[in-house]
This record gives sequence, C-alpha cells and structure tokens, in this order.
Amino acid sequence: MKFSELASNKVHIIGINGIGMSALAIYLKKNNINVTGSDIAHNANTVILEKYKIPVFIGHKSSNIKDRDIIFYSSAIKNNPEIKEAKKNKIPCYNRSKLLQLICKDKFTIVVSGSHGKTSTTSILGHLLVRAGLNPTIISGGIMQNFGQNIYLTDSNYVVVEADESDGTVFKLSPKYLLFLNVDREHIDFYKSYSNFKSKIKNFILRQSKKDVKIFINNDKKVYGTLFSVVGDAASQFQFFLTDSANHFLVGSVYFYARPNYDSLFPAIKFLEKDLVHLIETFEWN
Repeated sequence: MKFSELASNKVHIIGINGIGMSALAIYLKKNNINVTGSDIAHNANTVILEKYKIPVFIGHKSSNIKDRDIIFYSSAIKNNPEIKEAKKNKIPCYNRSKLLQLICKDKFTIVVSGSHGKTSTTSILGHLLVRAGLNPTIISGGIMQNFGQNIYLTDSNYVVVEADESDGTVFKLSPKYLLFLNVDREHIDFYKSYSNFKSKIKNFILRQSKKDVKIFINNDKKVYGTLFSVVGDAASQFQFFLTDSANHFLVGSVYFYARPNYDSLFPAIKFLEKDLVHLIETFEWN
C-alpha cells in the first residue's frame, strides 16, 4: 500500500484523541483524505481535531465505522468493538505504525527515538531545520512549544518524526537518518528481556543504510552522538548530532567549497573525519 492510495478510502482512527494519533489524523485531513475517529473521552486534542473539521465519536461503537474503508488504531487499543466489527466485515485494520510508515515512505525522513527526550529533541531539531530553510513536516509525540501543537505541516519532502520504541514502531520505519537518544531498562513486557531490547536497537541502527554511521556514548560527560559519513558526490560528506538527551542539542555539517567529487576529495575527507571524531569524543557541555 502507498500513502496516495488512502485518498480513495474513507479512513477511521481508533484512539484519535491520543497525542500521537491526533497528529496523524491532522496530517491525513490536510492531505484531503476523508478521516473520522473515535475515543473513550473528550480532551484538549478533541478541540484541536474539531478545528480541522475532523469528526470525533466519543465512545467506541460498531456504528462508528459503518461507511469506513480502512481502520488505523493506537497500540493502547485492546478488545475494541470497532475492530471486531471491522474484521467481521473484512475492513482492513492496521496499527498506528503502519500509517506512520506510509507517511514517511519516499520522504527524506529523520526519525527520533529513545527512552527519554524524544519530544524535546524532535521539537529542537525541527525548529533548527525550519530556520535552516528546509521547512520539514514535524510529527511529534507531544505539544511542541515552538509550533503550538503536536504537528507542523508543510509541503516539503523533509519529515522529522518522533517514533515510539515501546511498541516497536520505530523498527518498522526506514529513515534517512536515525537519532536513537538513549536506552533504559524498560518495555520488558513487549521485548521479553532487556538484552532483546538492546539487541533489536543495535541491529536496527546497523542496517539503516549504506552510509557509514558511528555512534558515540559518553555517560560521564553526558554526550551522546551520531556521525554520518556519506559516500559519493554529496553536498555534505559529514553530518553529526550531539545531545545530552535532556537540555542540549547540537547539529553540524561539513561542506567543501568545491564541486562535489568524492574521488578527488577523498584524501581531505579521511583527514577531516579524524578531526571530527576527536571533536566529538572530547566534547563537553558548558
């Protein structure tokens, strides 16, 4: 399935008032997709959804999906009468992660995940990229102070997404860049063990792309970072991100004042890589 195929379908979102699901509903609506939703109670997100003229049913009932073609539901949804009705009528049902996957596919996607600091980092990174002129769509798991809600919508091909690690959503995405901020001993009910959780994250990071990726972890100085080396005739050969996963975030890129030619620049690229690694390994927050 492609995102464009949703345009010919009537979509229903179960758990629409959740902070993550409401952002996706707004994204669908702004892309001219017929979307409704339901939840167990009215909250602040309901008011925002109604401003976008998205119908929200309070209470889960089979009648809520009577004219719907496809269902997306939150991971928090269990034993739901709307899902039962949909399956009885052979209406396709998908987890939230599937919708996020469709949105991000074929986009220049930067995914932010980790046990703590996802929303803050997503907001900061999105703000920096907007100021840099890239103007990405930003989909967050919380209200972003700079933008006043949990989604910032643009027509740009760039997308910054906060992805949940607790239910495996992040592992279903194929980002251009991944920021996995930190890992705590949690979500054992889903991953069965802490070692399984860590192994899943490690394997996901390693298979991300053909780019050379170096991960830096300095617990003593609280400096956590990623250095990306891009092979080929790219505008920037290196990009890096550094964070303390709480209050600070630093992004940097290296550009050569020359026409991109990887073969010609290779000696300089390898020389600078050593300097960048040293910079990151010795970095401290003031």
